[in-house]
Amino acid sequence: MSRFMGRSTSQSRGMGDISRLLIGFLVVMTIGYIGLVYAPQIGMAYFWPFAGIWAAVGWGGRRISMKPVILLMIVGLLTDLSVEGPVGCWVAVHLAAYLVATLFRKRAQTDRSGLVRLLGDAVALVVAFLIARWIMGAYKGGLESGILLGQFLTTAILYVPFRPLFLFKKERWVEA
Repeated sequence: MSRFMGRSTSQSRGMGDISRLLIGFLVVMTIGYIGLVYAPQIGMAYFWPFAGIWAAVGWGGRRISMKPVILLMIVGLLTDLSVEGPVGCWVAVHLAAYLVATLFRKRAQTDRSGLVRLLGDAVALVVAFLIARWIMGAYKGGLESGILLGQFLTTAILYVPFRPLFLFKKERWVEA
């Protein structure tokens, strides 16, 4: 009997992860749609956040899994098409941020202060910016960093309130 009870608990945990993935994906797609349709009309395009980075860093706090990777690839391809970047640029940016956040995950589980998780999130955002700047600059032959920097700073500032939407589970010793 206990064997079946353990199985339902793991299934409900799996369903919680899938619902968190879908909620995060819907948030990213909604913010992306608003940014694509309405932000240029009101002059906010230069400061509109890249919500896919939020998902990459937030989902990276979990062990590596194919579900978030596939969703990040979809979001990256849609971002490539919407900003007229080279196909695969934003896929690489999202996956790099996901990888960096995942690398900090193991150490963050034993850190009770939350400093490692905060450092991991910051490093993932910086790596994502540097890769985006490098790929976009190489593709376009020259890119003003001011526009991209403004968008990444907005992304970093708004990551703090949006962060709980992308966490899979609450770990009291990991929360910053």
